Amino acid sequence: MSDAIAILFRVAQFIRDLKINPWLVAVTLALGAAWLEQKRVQRRTPAFNSDHQDHGGQFERHSPR
Repeated sequence: MSDAIAILFRVAQFIRDLKINPWLVAVTLALGAAWLEQKRVQRRTPAFNSDHQDHGGQFERHSPR
């Protein structure tokens, strides 16, 4: 556990030494993580092509209430 804290402390010190706004780093990392997550989800989602066209027509449609 102390190794992880030491690594986090070194990362925080590195960010502080860059002389840039730490919020900018945090926002950039969050956007990068969100982009990577989106790419991961896209890879796991099947391609909805002509093989999947008729699945929506299997159910009875009701008018909205």
